[in-house]
Amino acid sequence: MAQPGEFEPDATEANAGVVAQKLHHLEVLLHEPWLVTIPAEESGLGEPVVDLRVPNPVSFMVQKLLIREKRTPQKRAQDVLYIYDAMYKFNGSIEGDLAPIWTGLEGTLHPKQQQSIRDSVKELFSDVNDIIREAVTIPTDRKLDPVDVLMVCRFGFEDLFR
Repeated sequence: MAQPGEFEPDATEANAGVVAQKLHHLEVLLHEPWLVTIPAEESGLGEPVVDLRVPNPVSFMVQKLLIREKRTPQKRAQDVLYIYDAMYKFNGSIEGDLAPIWTGLEGTLHPKQQQSIRDSVKELFSDVNDIIREAVTIPTDRKLDPVDVLMVCRFGFEDLFR
């Protein structure tokens, strides 16, 4: 078993002297990436970083749902917090911007993946549970209420899946 800060042996891969964490369901993260530009004053490089491809919020959340069974309880709580933050941040654009992304992504997924996603949402966001209670203890810069986390995520996924 890996110590804190170490990767599980099968969780990493070495290639050309670089050790990288393996990502499950990487194809989901590559669906309709968003292009962003980091301004020079924020890039730390003295020049802008243009056309940086980042996963869209739907792909990000879906990937977290698909990997839930492979994650430790602590990592599941962290993933719930990430999902909550994405839902909270993009709450006003779910129906207009994110739902069409979900529709396109859903069509690329195997039926078992589609069912796993819906099962994950049901498991994680049907009621306040230990994972949500753990998730709200993670941030040090704010105080979160477990019921608020549950409701934002539950209603967000209901809107997304319509």
